[in-house]
Amino acid sequence: MESTTERGPKPMNKAARLSAALTALTMMGVAGACHAGETVTMASLLEETIDRDTVARIPSPYYLCKQASSWDRRQTVVGGENWFANRDYDQFLRKETTAGRTEYVIMEDRAPGCVTRIWKPLDIGNELPKATIRFYLDGASVPAIEADFTKLMSAQSLFPEPYSAIASDERDSKNQISLPKGYKQMGGNLYFPIPYARDCKITLEPHYEQGTAKHNVFFYIINYRTYDEGTSVETFSKTRYEAHQNLVRSVGESLEKPGSNIKACERISEKKDIGPGKDLTMELPAGPGAVREFVVQLDPTVNPAALRDLFVTMSFDGENTVWCPISEFFGGGYFKTDTHPESPAPDGVFIRPHWNRNRRSEENGTFSCHFVMPYASSATVGIRNEGTLTVPVTMLVGVGDWKWDDRSMHFHANWRCGLTPGKPADWNYIEIQGEGTYVADTLSVYNPARKWYGENDERIYIDGESFPSHLGTGTEDYYGYAWGMANVWSSPFISAPSRDSRGKGDWRGHQTVSRERMLDAIPFRKSLKVDMEVGVWFPVKANYAVGTMWYARPGATHNRIAVPRPKPIAADLLSRPKGEG
Repeated sequence: MESTTERGPKPMNKAARLSAALTALTMMGVAGACHAGETVTMASLLEETIDRDTVARIPSPYYLCKQASSWDRRQTVVGGENWFANRDYDQFLRKETTAGRTEYVIMEDRAPGCVTRIWKPLDIGNELPKATIRFYLDGASVPAIEADFTKLMSAQSLFPEPYSAIASDERDSKNQISLPKGYKQMGGNLYFPIPYARDCKITLEPHYEQGTAKHNVFFYIINYRTYDEGTSVETFSKTRYEAHQNLVRSVGESLEKPGSNIKACERISEKKDIGPGKDLTMELPAGPGAVREFVVQLDPTVNPAALRDLFVTMSFDGENTVWCPISEFFGGGYFKTDTHPESPAPDGVFIRPHWNRNRRSEENGTFSCHFVMPYASSATVGIRNEGTLTVPVTMLVGVGDWKWDDRSMHFHANWRCGLTPGKPADWNYIEIQGEGTYVADTLSVYNPARKWYGENDERIYIDGESFPSHLGTGTEDYYGYAWGMANVWSSPFISAPSRDSRGKGDWRGHQTVSRERMLDAIPFRKSLKVDMEVGVWFPVKANYAVGTMWYARPGATHNRIAVPRPKPIAADLLSRPKGEG
């Protein structure tokens, strides 16, 4: 085994050296986020977006993450007759007449809060009417924001990239040359914070082209925070927005740079050929402290099985909190170049690049994670080989200072893999007992059929809800795309390495998608259950694998217990797809 640092040869006592280095670091408080008694502002929310420490503590002031969407309103009973109904459009709260025009109310909140994310599919020819979106804040009769809905959601209006962006296959235009021009098969995403002191109402007003059918066809998902009563919030206005353009620009630039805003840390690395059933482990110096950077380097021509057989393992303060393979932990997925004759990866290379705010995979075999992982006294990180091959691995860990308090949380990452049942069902991502915050997930699918597999909705239950407060409109919509997944896409908030098949007529093979939750993270006091529908569009036994990332106060439990060796993907799902499967 080799052991080196970035600045010299192997130290005689690595743990002692790091402990001394951590003691010498400047004590850092929590930056960016507001605290109880302070005013939540557009500026504080922008700073929170790029402050990596904030999400590792119980929110203060506390908030609930809620969701409004065009989910099928026939879904009234969990598991009931219409539980898998799929008419997830043309849904709204009520109609109102304002200044002679008809507006459809799609979201309403009567508490201090903030809109954190909006998604919509972009227009397909004339199938979706043009619409004006309006934000009425604090009971005002004049909207704080009035814009063309499509332009607002595609960086053509008030908010620039990366806050507003098209999740589009056009970023992979060489493989999409045959697709019609325009907004076909694209998702629009808005992540700019829109705070309000007392209440918020969002409406849509459709506009119809001559000769088109006069129906609404609303699709939308809105995530928003509702703060505890009494929280002071400064309401969004265009005047305040214009006054903060320098901050808007600097935060946007930071979001588009993977690995930015990492606080001071001491980096160490170790290299080892890890045999079957063996580990590469690193005991970190006594805390309090925090992992601020975690990097794994593999040979880019490694057998692709290694991406599933090498598990990231971590324990903090005596609790085993991380058990997740490299494939989903870093969001790069698991691919074999022989699974589809048109697979875009060159022969012998099995790593397809992507990046988002906290995770990245690169073609050269570098996998990076920048979630902050605090601990009060002790921590161990490692890689375990659950496969049958010996794999050379280099692991780098950056450890920095952390002020542990009663709001501090441990980082968790867990994994589930298995075949879907071949009929409509709720496939559980994870169920958690304890107090924490849900921050990300990565879904990898192997589909043996040409047909689209993903017309399935998320159902998220917070603190023991009997009916999910988050009920969506489709798996691709949850991940920020539309009309199917993008072929390849990277952004701070959502990402997808290149999938096996090309275009929208063939969904065979592997695909991986990730969602990072920043301002739209989901806090929970007692429990959280995250489900995703499967098999609603057509019955097929696809292979699903999901990695879930979350924080929790010490003592939290969950239903994704690590197993000595994960159940392998069925052999027939690793062969080249044939027919409809």
